[in-house]
Amino acid sequence: MLSKEVACLRQMPSGHFDRITRESLRHSSKISMDASAMNGWIVSEGDDQWQTLLHVIAGLEFGHSIFFAGSIYSQDEVEAAVARLPSSETARFAFLTSGSTGKPKTVIHSTEALVQAAIALSDAIPLGGRRMHHLFPPNYMAGVLNCVVLPWVTEGSVVVGSPFSFRTPLEMPFILGESQSEVAWLSPRMIRSLGTVARHQVQLRESLQRHWTLVVSATGPLDLATRDAFMELLQIPVLNTYGTTEHLFISAEKQESDKFSCGSLIAKNELAFATQLEDDFSENFLERSSGVVWAKTPFMATVVAEANQDPMAVRDDASPTLGFWQTGDVGRLHGGCLYIDHRADDMVVWDGMNISPRIYEDFANGNRSVIESMLSLVSHKGRDLLVLFAVTSDEKSRSGVIEEVWQGFGTWDMNLPAPSRVLSVEELPRTHTGKINRRGGQHLFLTAASQ
Repeated sequence: MLSKEVACLRQMPSGHFDRITRESLRHSSKISMDASAMNGWIVSEGDDQWQTLLHVIAGLEFGHSIFFAGSIYSQDEVEAAVARLPSSETARFAFLTSGSTGKPKTVIHSTEALVQAAIALSDAIPLGGRRMHHLFPPNYMAGVLNCVVLPWVTEGSVVVGSPFSFRTPLEMPFILGESQSEVAWLSPRMIRSLGTVARHQVQLRESLQRHWTLVVSATGPLDLATRDAFMELLQIPVLNTYGTTEHLFISAEKQESDKFSCGSLIAKNELAFATQLEDDFSENFLERSSGVVWAKTPFMATVVAEANQDPMAVRDDASPTLGFWQTGDVGRLHGGCLYIDHRADDMVVWDGMNISPRIYEDFANGNRSVIESMLSLVSHKGRDLLVLFAVTSDEKSRSGVIEEVWQGFGTWDMNLPAPSRVLSVEELPRTHTGKINRRGGQHLFLTAASQ
């Protein structure tokens, strides 16, 4: 058992883990503040989880404002964004992100907002005081809030090393044995990858079962087939959450359920629904229970600005939106639970029909040999085709799996057309945060079809 004083387990180049106390982390975070200040902000950039951890603690413990930028951004982009940051007398966390839109923006929160969001989430899901495994990219909002702020303010501990990669499932038995982590935040892609490998690797399966008592899903829509396959194989509960960089946590599942949703609203959060993505906020949105989701939380960002926007646009509760900001997702509130169907701009219009890609992807992912899938509208010889791309787990039977999926669409009862094509691909196009990038469908089709 680890002492409660151990706040971090850091994986060293040798592979083994150093155990670091809260007091040592405070001391190290003080040192980290001296080397990375710019325009009054501590700049956290690059691909080192350890440095990100120290910068977060510097903000939480010593009242410094921290600017987080992932390694995909150039030095010029980082410096330009920092130059536009407002001065602040209170501690703030700023994130340079492109989110699901692909358009860079800076989102600024008060440090207190992140702390309160973490506490509110830990009241809904039993994560406080646990040993959290951090597998998200450094300087990424989900990693900062979910895997560093939450364990720090709830007297837990965090395991840091390398972000999730294709090697992680193979290395995980050793890592779990050394770190003794108890819970993990995972993206849907991580859940699918671990579940797929664990089905064939007994050592990984037994190691996950021995150590993790809970997995929480974040950063994107988790489909029912992926969750159920993971839970059935490993007997580890998986709880779903929903939030955005601007709102932080919006809803969370408190316990496993036969119905798959994003859970109930976290205390003091409110929702409203528009009919179209382009609609400006109106009070009659509050009367609806489905559509484009607008949300209001006590943790919302104080500043949101596009990368080239100057001066930065400050949003507050006095705005015409009554404090509600659009999430960009389409969903519904039913029985007290929030269901997210798809991104508002993901809707595919084909042959006069509005089609939600997630319906097709959930169906394909129900095949246990399909790791993940993506539906896209592509152009081919003057026609629009509805193409489903699938990543399969067994290369030897790839064609057989694709044939199974194709035949399944021929008999499904969704009252929707089958895809024009089902194609096997080695991987799906992604944004830097790991989310599926549907804009890459056309290029992927040209590559896959030629093979």
